[in-house]
Amino acid sequence: MKHGERRRSGHKTLSQDLENLPDGAGLVYNLEQDDYVKILCGSLDDLPSAFARLDREDRERNLRKLTHVVDVNVIEMLQISTSALSTADRRIIRTKAMDKMMIAAGGKKCRL
Repeated sequence: MKHGERRRSGHKTLSQDLENLPDGAGLVYNLEQDDYVKILCGSLDDLPSAFARLDREDRERNLRKLTHVVDVNVIEMLQISTSALSTADRRIIRTKAMDKMMIAAGGKKCRL
């Protein structure tokens, strides 16, 4: 990785260059290794579906955390507080998913 980055940047010292790389950039170099790709997802063609599967599992895990019992009064308060928004914003804000996120952000016992 360092050799490739040194060739790309032309810098002798790579400390700052490597610190400024995005998280996970080092893992991309592993995709050149066939055995790594085979363990990770089978083939490079299957890589997008492997990432989609990870995203779906993460989303489902987060939604399970949000499925605690919701007090009806809290939902009503959330709806009243959004009445001054534009129609486009209300369509986004007034969804069950947004209500769950707002309640989760306030903790298990949300007081309004």
